[in-house]
Amino acid sequence: MLQTVADRYLADVQKRCKKKTFQKYSVALRYFIEAVGNKELSSVTRTDLLDYSVYLREEKEQGDRSTYNNFENVMTFLKHHDIRGSDLRIKARDWPDYVSFLGHPLWGTDKKMTESGEQELREFMRLKNHSHGLKNRHLG
Repeated sequence: MLQTVADRYLADVQKRCKKKTFQKYSVALRYFIEAVGNKELSSVTRTDLLDYSVYLREEKEQGDRSTYNNFENVMTFLKHHDIRGSDLRIKARDWPDYVSFLGHPLWGTDKKMTESGEQELREFMRLKNHSHGLKNRHLG
C-alpha cells in the first residue's frame, strides 16, 4: 500500500537528507495519501495527481508555490519508484503554476506581477543591459 511504500522511502530520505527536506517530503506524501487514499503504488494515475493539486489548493488552502513544491516532491517520490510523469501521461500543463516573471525562488517571491509591473521590469532590464554594453565598449 502507498503508506507502507512512503514510510520506507521517508526512512531512506531521513538517513541521507537534511531535516527540512525530510519534513517537506513527509508533508507532501501525507497530503498525497489523504487526497488519493492508501492505494497500491502501481494504481496511481494522472487523475490522482490532478486531484492532489486541487486538494492542496482547496482543502489545504495552499498557495501556488506550495502546491507546486508538494506536487514536485510527490513526483520525485514516484520517480524514485520508477514511475515517470510520462508513464502517467502527465503533461507540462498538468503541473501547478506558480512562476511569473518575478515569481522565481531566487528572487524570493511567488507573488504574481501585474502586466504593467512586468513591462516596467523588462524595460529596466533592457536599459541595464544597454548601459552595460556601453560601459564595455567604453572600457574596451
